[in-house]
Amino acid sequence: MSFILADTTETQIDVVANADGSLTFTLQVQDSGDIADLRGFFFDLDDPTLADGLSVTGDDVTGSRFGAGKVASLGKGCNIKGNHGGDSEFDGGVSFGRPGMAKGDDLQEVSFTLSHDEVALTLDDLDGMDFGLRLTSVGDDREG
Repeated sequence: MSFILADTTETQIDVVANADGSLTFTLQVQDSGDIADLRGFFFDLDDPTLADGLSVTGDDVTGSRFGAGKVASLGKGCNIKGNHGGDSEFDGGVSFGRPGMAKGDDLQEVSFTLSHDEVALTLDDLDGMDFGLRLTSVGDDREG
């Protein structure tokens, strides 16, 4: 599954279903439009009750929260409490890196794997669902 979340910044989202029942996500800020630091990713599930058994792994993952219709903030400024469509809260969220470029990271690409402790996840669990990004340090020239 591949799609783009776009505003002034375009971010390509690729999701691959793995043989072990997990899903691997790759998020990449595209070269068109503004540059941004990927700080968080929020999502809904076709069956929100699956949120309770989720876990996530990934090199740049610094936090996560799961709960049916209960996730709008992951702490340390990583939230989706702005002007966005769809639900005001999501079923899951994953945070990346540290807040702000000054902290030493500026992530334009991240990958993580989402799994469930009892159920094999499939792309159908995400089909037609809402997604959101928390981007920081957005702009075409971020010097200074």
